[in-house]
Amino acid sequence: MTSDVPAKLRRKEKRNKKKEIKDMSADDINPIAIGRKSREMFDGFFEQITSLTRLQKSTGNIPGNAGYDTSIYDMDLLSGDTTDMIDANPQAKFTTVLVTGATGRVGKVIVRKLLLRGYGVRALIRRESDKEFLPPNVEVFVGDVSDLDTMREAVKGCAKIMYCARASSTLTSDLYNVEVLGVQNACAAMQDYFHTLAARRAGQSVKSKKMLTDFKWAQNFEGERQWSTEFSQSASDAAGGGWRTASSGESSTSAAKSEATRRTVQKVKFEPSEENWKFASWSGFVTPRTGVATLISPDVKILHAESSNKAIDLSSCEGLTIRYKCDAKKYSLCVIDTDGNLFRASMRTKLGWKTQSIPWSRFVSEDVDDTTMNSSADVPQLDVSKIAKIGVQFRAKVNAKTNQTLEDDLAGATNQFSLVLEYLKANPRGEEADIVLLSCFGAGMEPGEEKQRVVKHKKDGECALRRSGLQYAIVRPAVLSEEPSGGKALVFDQGERLTQTISCADVADVCVKSLHDSEARNRTFDVAYDKGSEGDYELVTQVASKNSGNYLTPALQPLERNT
Repeated sequence: MTSDVPAKLRRKEKRNKKKEIKDMSADDINPIAIGRKSREMFDGFFEQITSLTRLQKSTGNIPGNAGYDTSIYDMDLLSGDTTDMIDANPQAKFTTVLVTGATGRVGKVIVRKLLLRGYGVRALIRRESDKEFLPPNVEVFVGDVSDLDTMREAVKGCAKIMYCARASSTLTSDLYNVEVLGVQNACAAMQDYFHTLAARRAGQSVKSKKMLTDFKWAQNFEGERQWSTEFSQSASDAAGGGWRTASSGESSTSAAKSEATRRTVQKVKFEPSEENWKFASWSGFVTPRTGVATLISPDVKILHAESSNKAIDLSSCEGLTIRYKCDAKKYSLCVIDTDGNLFRASMRTKLGWKTQSIPWSRFVSEDVDDTTMNSSADVPQLDVSKIAKIGVQFRAKVNAKTNQTLEDDLAGATNQFSLVLEYLKANPRGEEADIVLLSCFGAGMEPGEEKQRVVKHKKDGECALRRSGLQYAIVRPAVLSEEPSGGKALVFDQGERLTQTISCADVADVCVKSLHDSEARNRTFDVAYDKGSEGDYELVTQVASKNSGNYLTPALQPLERNT
């Protein structure tokens, strides 16, 4: 019996072979069919490889995108994106970008574009279930942008932030938490991370604003670092306007006596504030005839917070930031160069506390006419390397009365002022944006209270970013649409006038390019599709093809910086 077993096995194998030959069809030996099966096997393998950077499809609605057809993202959304992108961005493989709002309409395309260019990507999402909408090689943090601790953890290890988060509703609380508080937390978290890195190197973060004066210091009120008040005549009085005598028959002696009285009665004080001595108070009364009061610092070489007495090089800075509380009257921040020329920039004052950053480009000579801003060719221009002193200026309001008397001056409440100062800092100069903020100006929204509420919170968030001292780029797309990118010309503007649509994918491309484009740094700009000769804007720059090179740099060059 034992010897029959191998024979049975051989007979069984022979029957199976006959059955396989019988079941074989013509397609099994058809070269076309064989080629089709080979392609199917290759496509399956290629699908596994490309899934590393492909946005996963969802069987349900993506949060915050109800009503939008996400199948459009299977089309050619990444026009112009090739493997050459990694070579074109050599810094990409050393850069990790934190993307907030990574599952939103624009955010999900930004994630894919970053991955294709070789960036490390970290996504901050609100819900654990949102992970399924992200590629598998994206590092995920679950949390809310309104939580500062979450932002600090998410930022660690990241060199840049792409802030695409948007409020889930138009309720004031939601708008504030995402559009304002979220931006503030992102800036604070990134600054804290930069400080941590600097501390490890036993130095100060190059991203931090440099303290010039903290007005709670006692040195501001005495000694060689004391601030002092000087008076000068206003430009209108110097030209022969302003004050007039009570009567045309008033003698020159009487006029001189009135002038001396004016200078005697005006009193300006600079002293520690009564608010816990944490601030400085500059207040008093200035008559229109004497014109202008200027609080002037000591030499900038000794004006700083460093105990090492190392002077701060202002030429390596972008501008100045001042924090103050005032009475909403007319003040200016000013600088004086080594030749004695004074340059001033108007402070956009309002009641209460305000932090304001002013770039050097806004400082103009005091010889420039206030109303027309016209100047002659021989008006001096600011050379930042020659700045010797910094100051704050109050300009008395000239009474429009033809016959201005001394009593009129003394009764003029508009010439009393009160300014509380907290600090003065120098803004560092950077080469590229640390944070790219995706904002909006309300294009496509129906006019009304809801639009005003949304735009207000968006602009408050933008202001928070500008005040942070970080380098930024603020992108304001017009009406978003779902269509492939790369097929239409783009228009860049700063007047909130664009009403055209623009693809989410094209917006994403602009945001990603803004990360390393020096022309995008510290600029706020609107972007939309070009609608040709029907546009209500002036065509300044035209780039023949966005795929032939970097279209963003020439498009942004004509636009104003620090906006």
